[in-house]
Amino acid sequence: MTNIKSKNRIIWIDIAKAICILLVVITHSSYCNDIFRVIFEPFFLALFFFLSGYVYSDKYEFKDFLIKKIKTIIVPWFIFGVINILLSQCFSFNTHKSLQEEFIGMICQIRGFNDECWFLACLFISFIPFYFIIKWFKEKSILITFILSVFSIIYCKYARINLFGLNTNHLPWHIQTIGIVDFFLTIGYYYKIKYEVIINRYMNSIGLLVTMIVYSAIAYVNYCYTKTIVSINAYNANICIWYVLSILGILAAVYSIKKIPNNKFLSFIGTNSILYYCMHGKVLSILEAILSKVGVYNVVCGKIIGEIFSVVGISICVSIILIIPCIIINKYFPFIIGREYKKRS
Repeated sequence: MTNIKSKNRIIWIDIAKAICILLVVITHSSYCNDIFRVIFEPFFLALFFFLSGYVYSDKYEFKDFLIKKIKTIIVPWFIFGVINILLSQCFSFNTHKSLQEEFIGMICQIRGFNDECWFLACLFISFIPFYFIIKWFKEKSILITFILSVFSIIYCKYARINLFGLNTNHLPWHIQTIGIVDFFLTIGYYYKIKYEVIINRYMNSIGLLVTMIVYSAIAYVNYCYTKTIVSINAYNANICIWYVLSILGILAAVYSIKKIPNNKFLSFIGTNSILYYCMHGKVLSILEAILSKVGVYNVVCGKIIGEIFSVVGISICVSIILIIPCIIINKYFPFIIGREYKKRS
């Protein structure tokens, strides 16, 4: 298993983040079909939050903790949010609103309204109650956050509120999903400090295979009978199935990823996952616009094999293209992602 540490980083964590980013690119692509969505959407964003909980350290006082999260989450969220807005105003391959509307949308962070970097905003706002829940409730945190997550899902699933005339029940700064995010942060945190060793005993090759088969069967049966796909932002499915798929998907993903040998390309993407997340949208739009111009979209649209090859190829191309800006930012503008500038000796 790739549990090796390299320069204070856990290799399998970086590989897991890289795979999650690739799945983000795939699901954002117009070539992505339901085969990908049914299998990957139930877990890959939940896995991101799980990993954030896994690497969480409770050694900080709240002031230091908050400053750290502002530097590493809010600063890149704001900088890339503004850059994305300015780019969409200068040139865009999709329709967009006015500069003022897009900026207000970014600041308000209401899901579906110019919230391209919503994951970072959601992670930041969820980390604040998570800090106190872990500190005050200890191991009861799992039960507390599970109850909060149920309330969050019930609200998202059943509340019929037309907030701000936007025909949505989503609250500013993704408040409606805090309980859900904190649940995954908490199980990631306690998986590391208490349950990882125990689960490792049972999650051998046979255990992993059984987990993957059960997960895939439930995901496809649920889709075939209800036409719903479980996701961190979709709650139309049965609530019990939502939890089962999310947790089984995380388990299957974690123990599959732990079997992957160290890979420099994936480790690079994982180490720069925030940059990849913030920058992939525009690169993806440009690539897809080019493919559409040359007629590729019309050729592969509706053809499962063609869509699969196209979306995988596009995600790899996006990942390769973003290597250069990631290197430049790390070398010359590390403050953008909360890192310190390293002077050459």
